[in-house]
Amino acid sequence: MNDFKTRFDLLFLIGGLAIIILNYGTFGYLIYPFIRDFKTTEFVQYIVLILFLAILYLNFKILIQRIIKAIKTYSIKNDSIEVFNMLTSKTKSIDKDAIKGFSTSVIAYGIWEIDEIIIYLKDGAKISIMQIAQSNFKDIKSALLDKNYNYLGSELPYNVSLYNRIYKYDNHTINSNLGEKRNNTVRSGNSEDNIKRPITNDIKTKIKLIYIPYLIISLAILIAWTFLYWLLFIKLNVFQVDESLISMIAPAVLSLISILIWLNKRIKLLKIDKDHFPFYLIVACISMGCLSYFTHEYIILTTNKLTDLSSISQIEKKEPTKFYTLKNFYLDKKNFSIKKIFYAGGKHSQNLEMEIYIVVPILNSASDTIGSNCIGWYGVKYAHTEYDFISNRSSFSLIYNFNDISIDTIENSTEVKRFISNRMRVFENLDINRFLYLDRITKTGNEYNNYVSAIKNNAKYTNKSDVVLLPFNEPLTERADYNLKAALITFGAGSLLFLLMVINPNLKSEDES
Repeated sequence: MNDFKTRFDLLFLIGGLAIIILNYGTFGYLIYPFIRDFKTTEFVQYIVLILFLAILYLNFKILIQRIIKAIKTYSIKNDSIEVFNMLTSKTKSIDKDAIKGFSTSVIAYGIWEIDEIIIYLKDGAKISIMQIAQSNFKDIKSALLDKNYNYLGSELPYNVSLYNRIYKYDNHTINSNLGEKRNNTVRSGNSEDNIKRPITNDIKTKIKLIYIPYLIISLAILIAWTFLYWLLFIKLNVFQVDESLISMIAPAVLSLISILIWLNKRIKLLKIDKDHFPFYLIVACISMGCLSYFTHEYIILTTNKLTDLSSISQIEKKEPTKFYTLKNFYLDKKNFSIKKIFYAGGKHSQNLEMEIYIVVPILNSASDTIGSNCIGWYGVKYAHTEYDFISNRSSFSLIYNFNDISIDTIENSTEVKRFISNRMRVFENLDINRFLYLDRITKTGNEYNNYVSAIKNNAKYTNKSDVVLLPFNEPLTERADYNLKAALITFGAGSLLFLLMVINPNLKSEDES
């Protein structure tokens, strides 16, 4: 029987190098402005730069290793398999007795699925032959079967951790009389499929199988979402969305989806009660979500531009930014306008949520009060929750639907009157002229809409803009440092708790898994 030789596909090498160049060229082009515009302390800048370089290096290393390992040809003989390394021009011969067998698999790379043949050696080593690297790949399996190499089966579904692949036939002993052995073991009641993996409490194994993937998933979500947000909403400003949706809901949803896809099955390897299982998901999700949320806030404060304005009228002439300093201005506090919001809160809608939105016209000078044109608005918000508002009031004791209570009834209640009176007294005593900078609200979300409603209620200034600016007396760097510390503390505490939850229970046996 003639020997079978594979043919290396040169297009694989050309395509692989092209992908590397395109990948890193595009990534470098996009990431350079991000690092350049990153405004924070020099130490943090170095840390961020080192982190991105490390990610680039690891990704580059993985791609190069995969290409190098694939630049080989194989000669399949009756008594051996010869592996020819095209880079070193060296040939390695593997005796048939040293081979356990081979399996077939499919690897998913994005939208592509690539067939693969894995040759298992008895010493634990494996040889991977990829479809895209060999032009006559479809004939390899037939050649191996014709020369009586043991076919172990299919590796589908493809099992892989984020840092290492899980090979299906790693722990099985295969011999040339596999079918006969299985029949004998089944009759004797000692089938290999019934052999249980002993329950172990090895901490290193649990950290490797569950905790390290948790850390990698957290880091991946952080980098991917932070970079995507900066690119779409800060650098390119493609469109505007509700900040609460971006900062809180999006990271939480991404964390939950990632956990259900990549971490869910790993947590199930632990021998825990079903009632405790959701708690593992909750801790992981909160930990990842807090890390992404506070980092998102940190990125906003460190990458958005702070624009200096000599007067409020310049805001229309300059490119819109997130933060502004204002040198000359006049706040017409006498002609403020207000919007009051009331809605039900609590699990059973028993609480009353109260919000007051106040806007003060920002003018160039006091002389502008003669006219009716306002370019910008100084925003102030007060909020309060009146707990058990309905159940604590005898007049509402028979009302079960919050919407049945009229607005007049709510506003005339003692609680609401007290809240409005207290907050208006606070506003009267507020020195609105003292602030370091102004934060411009994006034109999305309920908060912005409520401020706009307050603007529409203003009777004096009929020519109104929709620019709402919130005052801050805390320096940007302090706000950024707070969010960075919060990200580290919350993620550190959550990760420590998750680690203790992982190392405490035992791993399940193979049949339990």
